[in-house]
Amino acid sequence: MSENVVMLIVLPTLLLTFASVVKHGLDTIRRNRLARMQSDMFSRLIDRFQNSQDLVAYLQSDAGKKLFENAPVDKANPFARIMNSIQLGIVVTVVAGTLLLIRGMITEREAHEPLLILGSLLLALGLGLLASGAAAWFMSKKFGLFNGETKQQIES
Repeated sequence: MSENVVMLIVLPTLLLTFASVVKHGLDTIRRNRLARMQSDMFSRLIDRFQNSQDLVAYLQSDAGKKLFENAPVDKANPFARIMNSIQLGIVVTVVAGTLLLIRGMITEREAHEPLLILGSLLLALGLGLLASGAAAWFMSKKFGLFNGETKQQIES
Protein backbone atom coordinates (compact mmCIF):
# COMPACT_ATOMS: atom_id res chain seq x y z
CA MET A 1 0.00 0.00 0.00
CA SER A 2 1.23 3.43 -0.75
CA GLU A 3 1.75 6.06 1.93
CA ASN A 4 -1.26 8.04 0.69
CA VAL A 5 -3.62 5.10 1.18
CA VAL A 6 -2.34 4.54 4.70
CA MET A 7 -2.85 8.21 5.57
CA LEU A 8 -6.34 8.22 4.02
CA ILE A 9 -7.39 5.27 6.18
CA VAL A 10 -5.38 5.68 9.39
CA LEU A 11 -5.84 9.41 10.03
CA PRO A 12 -9.67 9.46 9.85
CA THR A 13 -9.79 6.26 11.90
CA LEU A 14 -7.65 7.79 14.63
CA LEU A 15 -9.70 11.00 14.65
CA LEU A 16 -13.00 9.11 14.86
CA THR A 17 -11.66 6.88 17.63
CA PHE A 18 -10.47 9.87 19.63
CA ALA A 19 -13.80 11.67 19.18
CA SER A 20 -15.69 8.55 20.26
CA VAL A 21 -13.59 8.14 23.40
CA VAL A 22 -14.04 11.82 24.33
CA LYS A 23 -17.83 11.64 23.78
CA HIS A 24 -18.11 8.48 25.86
CA GLY A 25 -16.03 10.05 28.63
CA LEU A 26 -18.16 13.19 28.71
CA ASP A 27 -21.37 11.12 28.81
CA THR A 28 -20.00 9.09 31.71
CA ILE A 29 -19.04 12.23 33.65
CA ARG A 30 -22.53 13.67 33.08
CA ARG A 31 -24.26 10.50 34.27
CA ASN A 32 -22.01 10.28 37.35
CA ARG A 33 -22.75 13.90 38.29
CA LEU A 34 -26.47 13.35 37.90
CA ALA A 35 -26.38 10.20 40.05
CA ARG A 36 -24.26 11.93 42.72
CA MET A 37 -26.58 14.95 42.88
CA GLN A 38 -29.63 12.73 43.09
CA SER A 39 -28.05 10.57 45.81
CA ASP A 40 -27.05 13.62 47.87
CA MET A 41 -30.53 15.11 47.60
CA PHE A 42 -32.24 11.91 48.69
CA SER A 43 -29.82 11.27 51.55
CA ARG A 44 -30.37 14.84 52.86
CA LEU A 45 -34.12 14.31 52.58
CA ILE A 46 -33.94 11.05 54.54
CA ASP A 47 -31.77 12.67 57.23
CA ARG A 48 -34.42 15.34 57.87
CA PHE A 49 -37.03 12.88 59.10
CA GLN A 50 -37.03 11.63 62.72
CA ASN A 51 -38.36 8.16 62.00
CA SER A 52 -39.47 5.95 59.15
CA GLN A 53 -43.18 6.69 59.62
CA ASP A 54 -42.58 10.40 58.89
CA LEU A 55 -40.62 9.50 55.77
CA VAL A 56 -43.33 7.12 54.54
CA ALA A 57 -46.01 9.73 55.20
CA TYR A 58 -44.02 12.32 53.22
CA LEU A 59 -43.45 9.93 50.32
CA GLN A 60 -47.18 9.18 50.15
CA SER A 61 -48.10 12.87 50.12
CA ASP A 62 -48.52 14.82 46.88
CA ALA A 63 -45.20 16.63 47.37
CA GLY A 64 -43.32 13.36 47.94
CA LYS A 65 -44.90 11.73 44.91
CA LYS A 66 -44.03 14.73 42.73
CA LEU A 67 -40.44 14.67 43.96
CA PHE A 68 -39.90 11.07 42.94
CA GLU A 69 -41.92 11.32 39.72
CA ASN A 70 -39.89 14.33 38.56
CA ALA A 71 -36.54 12.93 39.68
CA PRO A 72 -34.20 12.99 36.70
CA VAL A 73 -33.49 9.48 35.54
CA ASP A 74 -31.15 8.74 32.68
CA LYS A 75 -33.39 6.49 30.61
CA ALA A 76 -32.42 4.89 27.36
CA ASN A 77 -33.87 6.82 24.46
CA PRO A 78 -34.12 4.43 21.50
CA PHE A 79 -35.55 7.10 19.20
CA ALA A 80 -32.53 9.39 19.62
CA ARG A 81 -30.06 6.52 19.17
CA ILE A 82 -31.85 5.28 16.07
CA MET A 83 -31.96 8.76 14.54
CA ASN A 84 -28.24 9.24 15.29
CA SER A 85 -27.47 5.97 13.50
CA ILE A 86 -29.58 6.91 10.49
CA GLN A 87 -28.15 10.43 10.33
CA LEU A 88 -24.57 9.18 10.51
CA GLY A 89 -25.37 6.48 7.94
CA ILE A 90 -26.69 9.07 5.49
CA VAL A 91 -23.68 11.35 5.96
CA VAL A 92 -21.13 8.53 5.61
CA THR A 93 -22.93 7.14 2.54
CA VAL A 94 -22.94 10.58 0.87
CA VAL A 95 -19.24 11.06 1.64
CA ALA A 96 -18.51 7.59 0.19
CA GLY A 97 -20.50 8.36 -2.94
CA THR A 98 -18.65 11.65 -3.32
CA LEU A 99 -15.26 9.91 -3.02
CA LEU A 100 -16.27 7.35 -5.64
CA LEU A 101 -17.56 10.13 -7.89
CA ILE A 102 -14.33 12.12 -7.50
CA ARG A 103 -12.39 8.96 -8.34
CA GLY A 104 -14.07 8.90 -11.74
CA MET A 105 -13.25 12.54 -12.40
CA ILE A 106 -9.54 12.39 -11.51
CA THR A 107 -7.19 11.55 -14.34
CA GLU A 108 -4.22 10.73 -12.12
CA ARG A 109 -3.99 6.92 -11.87
CA GLU A 110 -2.25 6.89 -8.46
CA ALA A 111 -5.29 8.46 -6.78
CA HIS A 112 -7.81 5.92 -8.12
CA GLU A 113 -6.92 3.05 -5.79
CA PRO A 114 -6.97 5.00 -2.48
CA LEU A 115 -10.27 6.69 -3.37
CA LEU A 116 -11.79 3.35 -4.39
CA ILE A 117 -10.69 1.65 -1.17
CA LEU A 118 -11.79 4.47 1.12
CA GLY A 119 -15.04 5.06 -0.79
CA SER A 120 -15.93 1.37 -0.70
CA LEU A 121 -15.19 1.06 3.01
CA LEU A 122 -17.22 4.17 3.83
CA LEU A 123 -20.08 3.01 1.61
CA ALA A 124 -20.21 -0.33 3.45
CA LEU A 125 -20.09 1.48 6.80
CA GLY A 126 -22.84 3.93 5.81
CA LEU A 127 -25.14 1.21 4.49
CA GLY A 128 -24.48 -0.83 7.63
CA LEU A 129 -25.46 2.11 9.83
CA LEU A 130 -28.65 2.62 7.83
CA ALA A 131 -29.53 -1.07 8.08
CA SER A 132 -28.77 -1.03 11.81
CA GLY A 133 -31.01 2.00 12.31
CA ALA A 134 -33.84 0.38 10.37
CA ALA A 135 -33.55 -2.88 12.31
CA ALA A 136 -33.47 -1.03 15.64
CA TRP A 137 -36.52 1.02 14.60
CA PHE A 138 -38.60 -2.07 13.80
CA MET A 139 -37.46 -3.92 16.93
CA SER A 140 -38.12 -0.93 19.19
CA LYS A 141 -41.54 -0.47 17.65
CA LYS A 142 -42.33 -4.16 18.09
CA PHE A 143 -41.25 -4.13 21.75
CA GLY A 144 -43.09 -0.87 22.45
CA LEU A 145 -40.02 1.09 23.51
CA PHE A 146 -41.01 4.37 21.87
CA ASN A 147 -43.83 5.16 24.24
CA GLY A 148 -42.13 3.88 27.40
CA GLU A 149 -44.02 0.60 27.57
CA THR A 150 -42.58 -2.86 27.55
CA LYS A 151 -43.99 -5.75 25.56
CA GLN A 152 -45.38 -7.34 28.73
CA GLN A 153 -47.34 -4.18 29.58
CA ILE A 154 -48.80 -4.07 26.06
CA GLU A 155 -49.90 -7.73 26.12
CA SER A 156 -51.66 -7.43 29.50
